[in-house]
Amino acid sequence: MAEGWKTYSGVVHVHTDKSGGAPFEAILRAAKETKADFVVLSDCGIRLGEAKSLEGWHDDVLVLVGEEVCCPDGHFLAFGIDEEIGHTTAFSHGLELVRAQAGSVVGTHYHFEGMTLPAGVPPPLPFESVDLAELWSFHDEFVARAKGRMAVQFHGRPERLLMGPESNLLRRWDAEQVHRPLPAVGSVTSLWRKEPLLDWKEFFPCGVSFRTIRTVIRCPELPQRSAAACNIAWNALRRGTSYLANISLGDPAGFDFAFIDAVGNEYRMGDSVLWRRNGRIRVTLPHAAEVIIRLNSFPLLWGTGKDFDFPAPCPGVYRVEVRSDRRYWILSNAIRVVKEDGATVRPTTVIEFT
Repeated sequence: MAEGWKTYSGVVHVHTDKSGGAPFEAILRAAKETKADFVVLSDCGIRLGEAKSLEGWHDDVLVLVGEEVCCPDGHFLAFGIDEEIGHTTAFSHGLELVRAQAGSVVGTHYHFEGMTLPAGVPPPLPFESVDLAELWSFHDEFVARAKGRMAVQFHGRPERLLMGPESNLLRRWDAEQVHRPLPAVGSVTSLWRKEPLLDWKEFFPCGVSFRTIRTVIRCPELPQRSAAACNIAWNALRRGTSYLANISLGDPAGFDFAFIDAVGNEYRMGDSVLWRRNGRIRVTLPHAAEVIIRLNSFPLLWGTGKDFDFPAPCPGVYRVEVRSDRRYWILSNAIRVVKEDGATVRPTTVIEFT
């Protein structure tokens, strides 16, 4: 980790009661109870100027404010903007409005790819259209997978049923990153409602969903009581100096993933580094678990342990998956090792270097 940098665990894509979520006070209370360092609010159909008044520190919780943009041809999250986008006539126009503010477009609903979409859920946007991807969503995984009786089981013990993104989605994500960085975030898509058959109980209250999918960022220390903290956190999300974790399977604190070049320089998630021979991949976990180190989606190493140090055989997109009880626990953003003649990496198969 860069000197002076720290890790912060956050809950992304949270709705307040302005757009079907929980009251802001309940969100803050749940964030404190679940030890979340930051919360990203993403309401839709509201005045962003009013929502921005909530941005900043609330005791030890940093609140960031974005917007969920609902276009007729797709939904997306807008991060790092100051003026609302609203319900635009087309997705392309919404993109223009976000990028005119130097904001970031976050694609959503990827859990539903290849499936019959539930009513009201728009198709996910192509990776090439977005700046970040909401690759793992607690709410979307529930809607996509929990049918009939399983819905009640999922509600009672969601930590036992969360599996993680589908493998074909991860392969497409890797393929896109061969050409450019595409950071991923994990979210809860927190909506606060009562189920007609369970009207005596909230359905996935914040206290439940906030104990599942987190986005853990690495960044310079967030200055307390300073507006600069918001910019630092936004930049970490945009760059992908982060990883996704299902904290219901255990505390991921202590996870580290680095590329060390031949002269000892260290690079981490979100970095693009020039290829040199004799580089190494290092992975550190808080305790022993099943680990897969992937290169351009192919498994470079697959084993169980706590510390791994493995040669980096060629340029490519390197990332790490950590599993517990055959379910995803940690999913890292990538380190892109690029060639001298440009920013792209040549897709390489395992056969080429074995």
